[in-house]
Amino acid sequence: MTITGKTDVGRVRSSNQDAFAYTEFGGDNFCAVVCDGMGGHVGGSVASETAIAAFQKQMSMAEEASLKERNIESLLVSSVIRANEAVFSRSIVEPSLKGMGTTIVTVFSYEGKNYVAHVGDSRAYFFDGENIVRLTKDHSVVQEMIDKGEITEEEAANHPYKHVITRVLGIDSEVSVEISEIDLSSPGKLLLCSDGLYNMLSDRLLEEFLRLDVDVVDLCDLLVAAANERGGNDNITVVVAEI
Repeated sequence: MTITGKTDVGRVRSSNQDAFAYTEFGGDNFCAVVCDGMGGHVGGSVASETAIAAFQKQMSMAEEASLKERNIESLLVSSVIRANEAVFSRSIVEPSLKGMGTTIVTVFSYEGKNYVAHVGDSRAYFFDGENIVRLTKDHSVVQEMIDKGEITEEEAANHPYKHVITRVLGIDSEVSVEISEIDLSSPGKLLLCSDGLYNMLSDRLLEEFLRLDVDVVDLCDLLVAAANERGGNDNITVVVAEI
């Protein structure tokens, strides 16, 4: 297993409000996380960086030797909740940061147990060598409209409300975390990303890039460059793991 990530300001924004991190536990064990902040020029970057730091600190409290005995699902949820508390608390203490928030998407893989958790519209995908599968469902207004049959996926791509999310870290003292167990048993590529990537590249195009026989560092570079070539309308963040 190899993993890396990259973040880029894009071609329109004046600052980068995304953040990412990953930790390897030896062998094929790892945890990766991407956050996309919001809340003004400063607030967004503070929110994403605060969330990443709190998330990693909470995760690190579980010693590797005891991970097998712990409820990994519970650990992952508690780490996201801690990230929410950290962002919310900081926004209360520092008035200039009031209203800041961030999305989060994370994948944790340990000894054959694999989970994805998220809040907001940052996404996780898995490419199994044949097809790309989206592992998360956006917490957004347009996703709710898709679920109700009011619009199609194609219509959602250009909908005026496509950036309106319905769940976010840091806005309230409590947050609902969506988590599910996923299958990473077959060889493939895992992709975590902010909306600055997938709003520029369709799932079909993402699949074409994931098919390329290149290492993960080059793949991250190619994905970011492609998003910028198509406009770079937002910050772009990707983490890729080759399973």
